[in-house]
Amino acid sequence: MKATVCSTPTFYPLRNYYFEETPSPGFMDVADLNGDQLPDIMTGQPTTGGGTTMTVMLGTGTFGGYLQETNVSVGGYPRAITTGDLNNDGFVDIINTQMGHLEIFLGNGTGNAWTQLYYDPAPTANNYFYRTIARDLNGDGNLDLMVSDNREDSIYIRFGNGNATFNETQTLTNTWEWIYADDLNNDSRIDLLASGDIDHLSNIFLGQPSGTFGSASSLNMVPGWDVQLIDLNNDGYKDIFSASYNVFIRYNNQAGGFGPLIHVPLAIPAGTNVFSGKGADFDGDGILDVAVLTGSGELHIFKGLSLSSFQDTLSIVLPDQAYDLHIADLNNDGNQDITFVGYNMHSAYTLINKCGDSRPTYLISGSITNDAGYSINGVRLDLESIQIGVMNTTGGTQQSFSFADLPANGTYTITPTHPLFTFYPTSITVSPLTANSNITFASSIKKFRVSGTVSDYCCNGQVPAANVPMKLIGPFFALSGERDLTSPQIDMSVRTNSNGQYLFNGVLPISGNQIYQIIFEPDPIWHGITPIYAIRGLGSDVFRNFYAGRNSYSLGVHLTMPNGLPRSGVRFYLLPQNGYPVRFFETDSDGRGSIDNLLAGFDHSLLRTVSSYRHDPITPTVAYITANTEVETRISLKPAGDFDDDGKSDLAVWRPSSGTWYVQRSSDTGFTALNFGLPSDIPAAADFDGDQKADIAVFRPSEGNWYVMNSATGTFQVVRFGTEEDIPIPADLDRDGKSDFCVFRPSSGVWYYLQSYYQTTITTGWGTNGDRPLVGDFDGDTYYDLVVFRPSNGVWYVKLSSGGVFATQFGFSSDRQLTGDFDGDTVSDIAVWRPSTGNWYIRNSSDLSYTIVRFGLEGDIPLAG
Repeated sequence: MKATVCSTPTFYPLRNYYFEETPSPGFMDVADLNGDQLPDIMTGQPTTGGGTTMTVMLGTGTFGGYLQETNVSVGGYPRAITTGDLNNDGFVDIINTQMGHLEIFLGNGTGNAWTQLYYDPAPTANNYFYRTIARDLNGDGNLDLMVSDNREDSIYIRFGNGNATFNETQTLTNTWEWIYADDLNNDSRIDLLASGDIDHLSNIFLGQPSGTFGSASSLNMVPGWDVQLIDLNNDGYKDIFSASYNVFIRYNNQAGGFGPLIHVPLAIPAGTNVFSGKGADFDGDGILDVAVLTGSGELHIFKGLSLSSFQDTLSIVLPDQAYDLHIADLNNDGNQDITFVGYNMHSAYTLINKCGDSRPTYLISGSITNDAGYSINGVRLDLESIQIGVMNTTGGTQQSFSFADLPANGTYTITPTHPLFTFYPTSITVSPLTANSNITFASSIKKFRVSGTVSDYCCNGQVPAANVPMKLIGPFFALSGERDLTSPQIDMSVRTNSNGQYLFNGVLPISGNQIYQIIFEPDPIWHGITPIYAIRGLGSDVFRNFYAGRNSYSLGVHLTMPNGLPRSGVRFYLLPQNGYPVRFFETDSDGRGSIDNLLAGFDHSLLRTVSSYRHDPITPTVAYITANTEVETRISLKPAGDFDDDGKSDLAVWRPSSGTWYVQRSSDTGFTALNFGLPSDIPAAADFDGDQKADIAVFRPSEGNWYVMNSATGTFQVVRFGTEEDIPIPADLDRDGKSDFCVFRPSSGVWYYLQSYYQTTITTGWGTNGDRPLVGDFDGDTYYDLVVFRPSNGVWYVKLSSGGVFATQFGFSSDRQLTGDFDGDTVSDIAVWRPSTGNWYIRNSSDLSYTIVRFGLEGDIPLAG
């Protein structure tokens, strides 16, 4: 669409979009990720204090708006984001530059689902990758990579193969970390500009016919952390526009070099620096205009009067420190718009170009009264739609509201809605925005206060009968501020005594201005019961780990039963970290009053891994558990191949020629050997009896039988499950604490597993014929993920139970692929065993280091997940 010409750059009011998951975004990129011809944005956080999330927001094209964010888990120290189609499938991919490697997210055209790969451009121990550019350097139709290394002062050129893999091609040394690429001398080849963060020097590398780069030529320049290669004077050659401290330009001399450094005089407040900036023709008059972000938290738009004269047209004091300004047509009207990120307000900001739009702009401002901590955060209107954004000042969640089909000038009545609260109709006068205009937005909602902390656990202080579900009326919780409620629905946000906020929904017949207590009574979830003999001894301070199958809990509570109350048959709910009472524990039957067993079967999706902590001993009673009582749960999957129950996978092999199993225990490095199985069997060790130790087992394809030697009792078990073509891959997929009999059928790519608790068969698809199946927990959510290794390309494909897929390369097709938790961090490690050497190569998930151990002989079969 052709841009409109207007007398001066004009913009709609600044809008912001709050990120729930990216704590302090410091950089962004703009690209069309889902093929709808509308720009989308990606942001990340460049600090060691977080940065584990990349946020993707898909553009709607309406007033520069974005759809709800999608959060993608990334590594711990991201530095930059860029995009390109790396595997030639027609979909845009994302490259996240990490300090020690590149994370590649292969897109599928939706903009919200990715296959994750890892690539190390220069595998040395001292890398600090800083910026990545993806361009086709050698004209083969595949995107190649240019990656700068801040610590090695190098730039790595890596030619792409068209399948998201790359070859080592060239290394440029003694150069800088901020890199920019374009055709600088009009020879149809990509050239490279590298600039320093502090030093006033830059290098230019001219592209060669082969796609590599020639020798560096030096260029005196200010620090170049935000450089734009753009034709400033319409001569057909790219010039340098630098917005670093101040704004400078260098004109292309049309001979592969640049003229003198020219300072662009801008009316920026004294004592402040330019953090980021770009040049663009905002008003369509053919003369460059300039937008800059300053260190004092301001956005300035300057209208270009000539190539050396600029007029300050718009100045906005931002509520935030802003970074990484980008120019893009965000709403497809042909005009150049502005977007950038706010570091402290966790937001992306957009400034939509209004050039050529004669419609008046409207503003609603002021705070929403009686709204439970919500305040208006940037309400922007035009004559076609009203966009209202409100910020929850207690929880930080932004809600958006839209009202369409408004007529021209006039007074309107707006009835907003809210997912948690219903606002009664309120008349609001909306008129064209003038100086100092202010329109308040109020609600006549009836207000009720929910307050207080309840100490009774149940039954109004009376001792409950055994086996009676109890009502929860507030212990373990403190209300996070008062709530404004409307009849008949009450939605209450509560906060646990540890960290984390949770939402409970309840319905009460309420009326009048009274004080209410909210009663939350969940339905108990029964998912199999595994008794555990736990706390023993009256009056002792207990803090130890207990096990329910493969699920480990830490219970930090000291319980005694006071005199005059029953000491047996009394049950209490166990509250996990998220606050839902899902199971109860019971006093013993010998009258001593100590806890005898813990019934631990429940819906494990309600639990998440949390850090262990310890509290001072407390003495709750049978009828009461006070608000200060805290019970923590910690859950993790039992690692595969753990024969000694120390929480780590052991090195183990099976020798078919003799039927001998060899296990090197990780707990004491001791050695175990025993005979079990026939030469034609397939080893399938797992914890089938739920005693926390892997059981020796084999699958006999000729019969479809599993033969298991239970470690708990020494007895044998025979189960028929599977066919001759199947590959055994046992795992506790139904999460009852016992491994299930599971097989992968290569001809169909279907997994079949027999649930050990329900004794029903479940099927799911993952993989193709020729793949090698494995299981493991790679996302740390305590659910097994399905894995296949594809020998044809050497790629591991992991279907995460938490959602999404990632892929990585490790080892050779001639290796034996394995998974297990060898470093004891509760997250599975990728490993291979090399038959020719007997070496185990393990990539530790805890720190991405590598371990090499020799165990086994050629002809052995290694054992793990």
